[in-house]
Amino acid sequence: MNRPFHFIIRNAGPGLIIQEALYGFIMALIFVVAVGVGILDVDRYTLLIMILGMNLTWGAIDMVVFYFVDEGEHRMMYRFVRDRQSAGKDTREFLRNHFDGTVLDSISDEDKERVYDIILESRPVDCKVYRSERLDLFLSAFSCFVTTALTVVPFMLCLLLIPNYDLALLCCCIMSTIIMFFLGYKLAPCMNHDNLRLGLAVALVGVLLTLIATFTGG
Repeated sequence: MNRPFHFIIRNAGPGLIIQEALYGFIMALIFVVAVGVGILDVDRYTLLIMILGMNLTWGAIDMVVFYFVDEGEHRMMYRFVRDRQSAGKDTREFLRNHFDGTVLDSISDEDKERVYDIILESRPVDCKVYRSERLDLFLSAFSCFVTTALTVVPFMLCLLLIPNYDLALLCCCIMSTIIMFFLGYKLAPCMNHDNLRLGLAVALVGVLLTLIATFTGG
């Protein structure tokens, strides 16, 4: 895997990469299928502008939301450690709620309490360290935007390079489905899944959601 894609996957994580790629492909395919079955009547250039506008806009929205949500949680935990130290409070209930649905669900209750003990006995990092970590949060959110933006590439290639409009639409569908399959296939080991099963699952989910959304006004 080349460096740019490794950078994106490292910062966003395989789960978010698959999620954002599915968003991008599904949003674009809704327009493509709608044109193909006659729900929309637009030329290829208008279709391409619609795809670009939709994917770039929602990619940017996700980037902003992810950054502020992650930064807010980061800020909340920093203040929790800092203020708890000054007040000397034991707030295990806060930790239990915050770490619910994380890797701590995979360990015993006894080990969870040990983790909580370590956190409650820890000192907050220096403010400079805390602020520098915001860059990592931004890079993660930006990688999600880049992933969504990259999904427009196969649609651009098909719509701009294939003279026959109907064939271009068909190729958009085929290429995006193949890419979704290989995305799941390649990232499966990172998520402890079988390559073939995850590849098929990602492609199938993408196609099914596209069809449902297209014919239900999505």
